[in-house]
Amino acid sequence: MTSLLFTSLFYAAIESCIAVKAMVTFTPDWKNILIYESVNITCNVGPSTHEKLRYYWYKDTKPIKEHRPSFTIQSADESDIGEYQCCTNTSQKSDPAKLGVIHFPLIFQRPLVIYEGNPLTVRCHSRPGIYATNTTFYKNGTLLQFSVTIDHLQFTKVDHNMAGTYHCTKQIYYNKKLQIYYAETYISVEENVFLDERRAVHSFPWIPVSIALLLIFILSLLLFIFRQQLSLLIRGGPQNYPVTEPVELNKVEEDVSYSCINTDNLEEACPAPKHQRDDHSITYSLVACADSSNTPEGISVRTVYDVARF
Repeated sequence: MTSLLFTSLFYAAIESCIAVKAMVTFTPDWKNILIYESVNITCNVGPSTHEKLRYYWYKDTKPIKEHRPSFTIQSADESDIGEYQCCTNTSQKSDPAKLGVIHFPLIFQRPLVIYEGNPLTVRCHSRPGIYATNTTFYKNGTLLQFSVTIDHLQFTKVDHNMAGTYHCTKQIYYNKKLQIYYAETYISVEENVFLDERRAVHSFPWIPVSIALLLIFILSLLLFIFRQQLSLLIRGGPQNYPVTEPVELNKVEEDVSYSCINTDNLEEACPAPKHQRDDHSITYSLVACADSSNTPEGISVRTVYDVARF
């Protein structure tokens, strides 16, 4: 029972150390796509020692019939709009990743999650095959970039000052008209703590291993102390039999118990009573008189030894 409990705790410690939260990513990495475009959705859990990982997918918190690490939506429509989550048999459930499918000539595309310190690309995207020109980007109403042909805006490194409302405009020939279309999005910047923790766990596997070894050591120490205490309880503790003076006896194999009685005014030894031969209990009585020269004046000391053999 003890070894079974120890093994269960050991594997529980290992699983708690290696369990990480899954993450849903889109490829291409756009939060919104135009209708009829395709997107690949992937469940990322990092490296794992499990031979058989089982994947579970959810859309708007409801399970969907998909158990692969990734799947592709070939031609998106409004039914594909929603929040996607995933997990495995060794990971925690991911945060929701919302996919938007827009039925409009122009959208402002941004990555699903924007992390501080990473590069960033945003796009003023129109339907392929349609004539479009004169793309302009704004942040909080301030002009950032204008280009006749370039429809994207790049940043080498993201910081929190980049958060804000962005919009773009583009001249598009649509429905036999050349007119200016408008698209908007809000950009928020996330701290990179989550990714740093994931990289630390997978780049330095000795961290969870060290924690597991520490737990094993503590459990082993507690088990050792428990066994020692249990052993003392079973034995009943150490037994002490003090004797003031040695008594010489014939060497026998039987158990012998000693009792020492100190008494005064005892003049002579009492002979041991006789016992029948079939009586296995024999009592020997011996009276010894201490040397009066070694005692305080006027005090006589007598010591009686009763020895019982069984």
